[in-house]
Amino acid sequence: MMFQYFDYLFPLVEGASVMITAAFVVFRFPFLRQPLFYAEWHTLGAVFLLVFFSALAIYGTHSGMIVSPDREGLRAVPWDLFDTVLQDNEAIINFRDLVIICAGLVGGLRLGLVVGMIAALERYQLQGQTAAACALASVFSGLMAGWVHQMSSTRITPLIASITGSISVLLQMALILLLSPSVEDAMSLVEKIILPIWLVTASGCYLFIYVMQIIDSDHAQRLANLNAQIEPHFLMNTMNAIRSLVRIDPDKARTYITRLGEFMQAKQHHHRNECITVGDELAQAQRYMDFQQLRFPKKIHYQAADIDHCLLDLWIPSGTLLTLLENALTHGRRGRGHQPLDITVRLYGNKKNSRQEGVLEVMDNGRGIELERYKKLGKQPLISSHQGGGHALYHLAQMLPLYFGSRAHLQFINRQAEKKDQAGITGTIVRIILPRKQKLKPWVR
Repeated sequence: MMFQYFDYLFPLVEGASVMITAAFVVFRFPFLRQPLFYAEWHTLGAVFLLVFFSALAIYGTHSGMIVSPDREGLRAVPWDLFDTVLQDNEAIINFRDLVIICAGLVGGLRLGLVVGMIAALERYQLQGQTAAACALASVFSGLMAGWVHQMSSTRITPLIASITGSISVLLQMALILLLSPSVEDAMSLVEKIILPIWLVTASGCYLFIYVMQIIDSDHAQRLANLNAQIEPHFLMNTMNAIRSLVRIDPDKARTYITRLGEFMQAKQHHHRNECITVGDELAQAQRYMDFQQLRFPKKIHYQAADIDHCLLDLWIPSGTLLTLLENALTHGRRGRGHQPLDITVRLYGNKKNSRQEGVLEVMDNGRGIELERYKKLGKQPLISSHQGGGHALYHLAQMLPLYFGSRAHLQFINRQAEKKDQAGITGTIVRIILPRKQKLKPWVR
């Protein structure tokens, strides 16, 4: 019996390996992995994912082996998709449901259901002993995996994926026992196939999600780069400012020490999340600017104005606003002498092409941006005298579409270049455009 299990297992392992390898290769390309990981459901992404996973599911059926209770050997499933008809006592041992489960886990309820239905219809037309049971199992597997995706508030772990696959196998075996015309033949079939199918499905789901997390890790590295853009000497400079304050106003110094603890605690908490709400980001930005104003009480003026509270629950990559503020402080203050630097943050709604957008804007009255540098901002990494500063805006510009689709982007406005007719206009405006209807994937919350 053990040797028979190995005979069934090897073709399944080979086919599942092809599926996981194909996913690893395909989703290494940013354009192809964008709709899978971060972007909202849109036509191009939906069609690509649907075709990709449906083709793999059908491949999973036809790369399997035909088994029969009255025959010891195995034979391959023919590839004539519409002419193949199995005998009444024949069934197919395959990894179709593995693909359907993976589609639902990473693509959600709609993708899991549609891929499951397409694969189920193709399997049903092959007929055989388990046609109805396997078709229903495929649909249920897609629904269940999609439900797991929808209900997950954190990353879907490989272990959760493996458990989902195991439950799917048990459901399939139960349906075979319930719907097969011959209970005896069904029992014999289940005894032969349950172990190899469970091993491949459970381990395959585990490996697939593990591979997806490896692919996703480069986004996490970009986020770490973004969060690391806060001035390296921020903590040391802030502590020096508080130490000077202790001598002249101890009560105020204690207040700032408490605020510093709150800032560092919030920064550590937000660092564990790839995205946070705009409200949380604004609160952290206020803490950050409090310390900057402590250090430069007469040189920096900061205010958050025109804040639309209806937009505070929009998602944004963690550390985004701090990066823009630090960029304004670093470059805007140069050449201003004793003149104060005014920084204003706004949050307001905008309607463009019948689509509602949220706009988070950082405006300063600094010296502005050189024309050559202005043309390249956000489009390529730039050399900067400030550590990491030349790369932060580029990374942010690349990350926004990956999270929220092509409608999310950065806008740069060189105020003196845009308003040449108004004398005395200086400074820069940076706008983050966010879609009002965001669909954030569970693993980036």
